[in-house]
Amino acid sequence: MVISSRYSLMKEREDLSDTLAQICVPVLLYCAEKDPLLGQAKRACDTIKCAHWLALSEMNHIQVIERGGVVAPYLLKFLSTCC
Repeated sequence: MVISSRYSLMKEREDLSDTLAQICVPVLLYCAEKDPLLGQAKRACDTIKCAHWLALSEMNHIQVIERGGVVAPYLLKFLSTCC
């Protein structure tokens, strides 16, 4: 119940599209495919000019946090190509 309430609050955040559109540095955004905030994260990625998107299949929000090693190879590749 607590987790559901937190997701509800997160979904009701203010629109940051104008601010995100001003970001002009490379950004890697990632989200689990089973995360309730997937759509919101993807829209943020689409708004940032130099953003790269990574959807982690078969994972949920908590699994992404618990299994940070899954993201590490993608992050290292991103850092080696963008910086």
